[in-house]
This record gives sequence, structure tokens and C-alpha cells, in this order.
Amino acid sequence: MSSGLAIARSLALFATVQLSGSIVAQAGTNPPASPQRSEAFADEELVSLDDVLGTPDWLWVTGEFLGRIQVIDDQFRANPSLERSQAFATSRLALRGDVDFEKLDSLPIGLTLEVADMRQFGAATGTPINASTVDATDILQGFGDFRLGELGAGTHRLRVGRQTLDLGSRRLIARHIYRTAINSFTGVDYLWQGENGDSYRLFWTMPVRRLPDDSDGVRANEFEFDREDEDQQLFGFLDTRRLTDRTVFENYTYVLAETDPDSLRRRFATPGLRLFTKRAPGKIDGELEAAGQFGTSRLTVGSAELNHLAFFTHAALGYTFDAVWEPNVQVALDYASGDRDPNDGENNRFDSLFGVQRPDFGPTEIYLALRRTNLISPELRVRVQPRDDFWAYVSLRPAWLEERTDRWPTANVSDPTGDSGDFLGTQFEVRARWTVTPKRLNFEVGGALLFPGEFPRNAPGGSDETTTFAYLQMRAQF
Repeated sequence: MSSGLAIARSLALFATVQLSGSIVAQAGTNPPASPQRSEAFADEELVSLDDVLGTPDWLWVTGEFLGRIQVIDDQFRANPSLERSQAFATSRLALRGDVDFEKLDSLPIGLTLEVADMRQFGAATGTPINASTVDATDILQGFGDFRLGELGAGTHRLRVGRQTLDLGSRRLIARHIYRTAINSFTGVDYLWQGENGDSYRLFWTMPVRRLPDDSDGVRANEFEFDREDEDQQLFGFLDTRRLTDRTVFENYTYVLAETDPDSLRRRFATPGLRLFTKRAPGKIDGELEAAGQFGTSRLTVGSAELNHLAFFTHAALGYTFDAVWEPNVQVALDYASGDRDPNDGENNRFDSLFGVQRPDFGPTEIYLALRRTNLISPELRVRVQPRDDFWAYVSLRPAWLEERTDRWPTANVSDPTGDSGDFLGTQFEVRARWTVTPKRLNFEVGGALLFPGEFPRNAPGGSDETTTFAYLQMRAQF
């Protein structure tokens, strides 16, 4: 399929869902929110698909559509077969059903099933997309929700089955919002929530492997059932304490254990701490998160197992002016370790596990210039909100390799001698969102410029061209 036809098809989908979203928005009011309903629909004033369908009060049917057109020029990746300039479109359609047995048969149990279809249209051969972008129709979630009642000064519940997870800052474990394909996990997730906002979460899962994962199958949107990876275990806890109305403290430990001989054999723990204060007009806000990784891993599949010792820190400080447009100015610093020496018996590359790179490092998928490994990068960001339904920000972020002899992972460029320097370049990003209907329909436009530094200009396979990226997307919940 040509890029032009793919874009036309995506625009047609945009128009169809916008029309359906307008119809849904006029249909009536929701039934009372259920404890198990997704957060996006836990508002009695919003209307969802089940209002149009006339489903009984023990069943909710909801959905989401995400459509995006993205273009890139002067690609920074080192790949001779890759087209330097290209455009393609992606879509994500998810339908979710929630059954509340407490309303049906007085049982404090819920069942959730979510099916998602995530595709691309028009990507050329060599386009840097994989199973993180494409996953043709499959079961994203299918779990039982057991509401266990009161415990101390709070309530607790247990989820069993395939599910998505959003933990803490979402930097290490998350349900993706921007990226087209979504991580899911099969296992158990226990949550206690206190009346004062404190919570404790304990989980054990097997990450779900999205299939197919070969480049030809991905570009063709081929169907293959996803499956749990029994050779990969992810478990841990997250403890959240609300210190004030605006300030929250978290501590966590996540453990990843891989036993597949054809893997990186990542077997390490990631303990971390996070303290953050939410934005408010006329107030200072900030965030500090730090995590270490300890255990064993490989640098590449099939290589020797090494001691794994890596670190990551994110620090941010901002201020929101109590003025028109509520401008927020924020400075931030991200540090993530790279491998010091491939022959020292240690792997020092920080691993982001199953987390998101956005909004810290800009757009992902075909762009994804920066990520949380082998990186030192400060940022200046200015955000404005001239209306309740519109916000925008601009960001300026220079970036350096933390270890100049290690690779630039997203570009697959390296210089083991270290003679090419360590400055990757400067990224300028802009992003704006217009919300047509709250929690129902929004449009977003954004882009980034990556000005190359000394490392990509000098390293073998690097590029001295400025990369330009732009996207337009629509997200509808119904």
C-alpha cells in the first residue's frame, strides 16, 4: 500500500470516529461508576458506548481509538537500507467490556475483557517499527477483579489474569498512551488503597510477548496470538505515601528474571525512590526519582553473562505562574548509566524494563532519538494553558552519552575508541493538544528537530544531517 493511500485511509478513520464520538457525546448519561471501571470512564457525567447500546447496569462497554500520521526527514539511524525520509500512519482500536457481578448477583467480583487492534499503514521496508508499534487483533486484557472489602483504614482488591499495569511515574512499568502497541502482563496484582491516599501494591506477572515480532510480519500487520513468556518473570511492589495534598513519596522494587538462553538473561532487581510535588498556580513543583539495578545480564544475546550494575536519576524543578495562560517553567536533568567497558565483567547499561520514554524524551516509535540508557541530558521546558481545553509546551534538550565508548542505542551507532566524542546533539520539541470533549475526544500535533552533535558527525555510520519529525493524531474514547 502506498503512503498516500495509507494516509487517506487514516484520515477516513479519523472522520468516522469523530462522527461517532459526537453521536455518543449526545446520547445521555452514564450509570454510576463501578470500582472496577477504567479511570477514563469513572465519571458519571460522561457517556460511553454502552449508553448507546442500552446495556444493563451490570455491564459496561467502552472503547478507544487512536490514529496518527507521522513523517520523518533525514533519519538519524545507521541503516543503509532505511529510507531517509518517509511517512506512514498507525491506528489503535480497543474495545473493553466490564461485568459487575455485585450488581448482577451480589458478588464482589468483576470481570474485564479488552480486545485491541494496533496496525500501521504505509511503512516502507527498513522502517524502524516493530512489535511495539504493531499487534494485530488480540486480547489485551482478560482478568477477574476480586474486591476483598475493608482492611484497616482502606480497601483492597486482587486481579488475576492478563492485564495492563501503570506503576508510579510509569518510567519502568506502564500502559502506553502515545506508543501504538500496549504492554500487557499475565499474573496477579494486589492493591490496598487507604482513605488518606496511601496505597500498597504487590504483583507477580509474566510479560506478554506481542506476535509476530519479525519485521516482515509487523509491516504486513499479520495476525498471530500473543502469548505469555514463561521464561520471563516480573514481580515486585510499590509503596505510595501521600505526605501532603500535593506531595507524594514512593518506594519500589521490581525484579525481572529471564531464563531463555536466547535472551539477554536479565536477572536483576530495580529498587527505587520517588518524591514529587504536583503543579499548582503560584507554587513550586518538582520531582526526584532514582533507581539502581543489581544482578546479572548480557550485553548481547549469546554473549557471556555479566554482573549487572546500573543507575538512573530524574530530577526536575518547576514553577507555575499565577497568571493568564498559567505558564509553567521547568528545568530537569536525566542521567542513565551506560556500559563502562565491555571487557570488565560488568554490564552498566540501565534497562527501562517495560516503561515509557515519553513525555521525558519526546516522541517515540519512528523517532525515539533519546531513551533512558547511556544518557546525560538536561532540559528546559515551558508549558502554557491558555484555555481549559488547550495546552502546549516547548522543550529544549541537549544530550550526551554517559559513556562515550558505549553505543547510542536508538541510532545503533558506536565508537569503541571514544575518539568521536560524547555530545549527541540538541533536541527541540513542540507539542500541543486540543480537547474537543473532556475525556472523550482530543487532537494533538507535535514534532521535534534533532541537531547533530560531534558524536553522530564523527562516529562510523553516524549522520551530520538535522532530523525533522512531525505527527498529527486524534484520540477518541467512547
